Order: sequence, then structure tokens, then C-alpha cells
Amino acid sequence: MQPSSHPLLFATVDHRHNRGRVFGIRPADLARHVYVIGKTGVGKTALLERLLVSEIRAGHGVGLLDPHGDLADRMLEFIPRHRTNDVILFDPADTERPIGMNLLEHGEPNARPLIVSGILSVFRKTFAEFWGPRLENVFRNTLFALLEIRGSTLLGVMRMLGDERYRERVVALVRDPVVRFYWTREFAAYPKAFLAEVVSSVQNKVAAVLTNPLLRNIVGQHTSTFSPVDVMDEGKIFIANISKGKIGEDASALLGSALITRFQLAAYGRAHQDIEERRPFSLYIDEFGSFTTPSFGELLSEARKYRLALVLAHQHLGQLDDTLRRAVMGNAGTIIAFQVGAEDAATLEREFSPELTARDLTRLEPHQIAIRLGIDGSMSQPFTAMTLPPLEPGTGTAMRLGLRRAATHRYGRPRAQAERMTANQLM
Repeated sequence: MQPSSHPLLFATVDHRHNRGRVFGIRPADLARHVYVIGKTGVGKTALLERLLVSEIRAGHGVGLLDPHGDLADRMLEFIPRHRTNDVILFDPADTERPIGMNLLEHGEPNARPLIVSGILSVFRKTFAEFWGPRLENVFRNTLFALLEIRGSTLLGVMRMLGDERYRERVVALVRDPVVRFYWTREFAAYPKAFLAEVVSSVQNKVAAVLTNPLLRNIVGQHTSTFSPVDVMDEGKIFIANISKGKIGEDASALLGSALITRFQLAAYGRAHQDIEERRPFSLYIDEFGSFTTPSFGELLSEARKYRLALVLAHQHLGQLDDTLRRAVMGNAGTIIAFQVGAEDAATLEREFSPELTARDLTRLEPHQIAIRLGIDGSMSQPFTAMTLPPLEPGTGTAMRLGLRRAATHRYGRPRAQAERMTANQLM
């Protein structure tokens, strides 16, 4: 099926001159990124759902990162029969057949800094109160060393810092001169008391993550069971249900950040392809502020050239630091605001004035939006609209469960096999 270029319809104009006229966004304009903000319960999920379903029905490749889980579950009810084999379901809560995602698998030299930065950022956020430069230095060099060893996983951090013989074998294989110097000169010269303090600190933080068997059986597999490169190039439907309620906030943040990094690397890997060979792919990230890494701003500015469109949604600006906020506002081709609080409205007013004021943004009704729509590389004048009603599911429960079973069987490994993989790495 050839992907459609028809507009993705999602709202009706509520201005008196064009009231009721249905409109949408063309895939070429969505490729310049969409930013959605609004309080909880105002209609953001229904909007994302409609855009996603429209893309799926049009034959597009899409991905969804959902930290709540409801949208990810509902999406399985809208998959057309002719696209059932395109579905990849990443559901960490399925402990019987865990999907494999080795965070250290993509070990090409140019990719390593991005991988390390992404992992460190998650741990830095999680353990902010107990984080420090010495700890980060040890952790960083451990990750860089392990990235040079094929088959290494995050479990290798524990062994590298706790098993001297293993560490010596790894360091002997390290080719990067800076990393090698660190281990053979700097680390080796640390006083024992210092080593005991800092090394145990790193181990404790990694152990806090890996003692969770749900996470361990995913990130401890030597080889990943899916490839973001294939997902994008083959136009798959990737659905990640990383529900905080089911797997915990820290696990959700780690997996979400890791997935973004892997899709970022997959996009950058298209640099060697001709532009017309780069198949468009849209990545929808709900509550994206929970998953951002230091390179997320770079992704926003670079993704379009690799034909990776980002649709980003969250609740309020306080979830973003100033740098990321500027990157989002500077790179989003379409901005959609549902009702927001007074503080956010005051900041967003500059994007919608003079047509709409901060007061207008605080008084939007449920499912009503203020929008600046991307059109041919420019943004329209601000206007208000009503999003279309929520969609009715197209398939029943049996179809949804069948899809889940098929995707799990295709991309998951039996729990016993995953457990053997992880156990063998610590022996």
C-alpha cells in the first residue's frame, strides 16, 4: 500500500465565517513537527489518537511512546487488518515474553556519545539528590568501555566495577585512547577509600534499576528483538506502552529516554541515504518532558532532514527547562494549545497574539484549541477550533487480544530465556 498524502483531519473551525469547516494537517507539514500543550482532561489524548489513526489508515509509519498506557491500549483497536503484521508492541508489563532492548547494542564510535549521554541523563534525573561529578566520571567511562565489547549490556556495569579480573579483560580490549588512559592511569591511581566510595555509589544506582526483574529482563538481553532502523525504513507501527502506573516512574523514564535515543540514532543513520530513499516516519511522544535527554534539542532541529516527524504533547511548560522550551518553540511547525493555566498562558501569548490573548488561552473549552497551523513551511495566523469527536474503535476485543499475542510472540523472548541471558552475565 502506497502511503497517502491526504490531509490528516482533526478539527473544525469555530470562527463565524468558516464555522464547522473540517480541516487537518498535511503529512508534509506534520514533518515540521507538532507541539501540543494543555491541562489534563481537555482532549489532548483524543487529538493524538485521531492523528495516529489517520496516519495508520493512510499507510504511514508511526511510533507512539505513551507513559499513561490508555492510548497505547486503544490503538490496538484501530489497526486495519491489512496492517496487523506491521505492529510492534513494546509492553514491559508483559513479563512472560519480554521484548529485548540492549541499551549498549548500537556501538559504532560515532553513536557512543549519544548513547552514554542518554543513559547518564536518566540516572542523573532519577538520583539527582545523590549525583556528583566523580560518580558521573566513573559511570561515563564504564559505559564507554563496555560499548567497545560486543554483547555488553547495562549489567556489565555491575561486573566491571565489582570484578577486577573482568575489568582488566575489558580494558585490554578498549581501543579509544582517552577511555583506555582513564582505566589504566587515572582509575588505577585512585586511593582505595575513594574507589570504595564512588564505585559503590555507581553500583548502588545501577542496582536500584536492575534489581527490578521487569527491567532487567528487557535491558539485559544481549541482542534487541526489534530495530528502530527497520521500524522507520519499513513503515512499521511501533506502540510503546510504558505506563508509569504499571512499571513505575523510573522504569518508564529509562525506557522512554532509551527509545528516543534509539530512534534518534536510526534517523541519523539515514545520512548515507538519498533524500528520496528516506521513508517518512512520525514519532508521537506523550508527556515528552519525562523522556528528554541532553540531545533532544538537537533532534528537534535535525530530525526533519532525516524525515522523522515529532508530535510532542505535555501538560504545562514547567515540565521543560528553558533550553528545551526554546528548542520546541523554535522548531515546531504547528503549535496547538488546549486550555492552559495563567502562567503558561502568559508565556504562550507571544505565539498567538494579537489574535488571541493569555486570557483567551485560559478560557478555552474542553476539546477547543488555539492553533497556528503549519502550511507549506509557514505558520498560519492563530485561530480557534474544536477537535473532532473521539473515534469509535474499529475492531473488537478479540482482534485486540489477537494482535497483542501475535506481536508479543514475534518480538518477545520467553522469560526463562531472558533470565538465562541476564544470569550468565553476572557469573
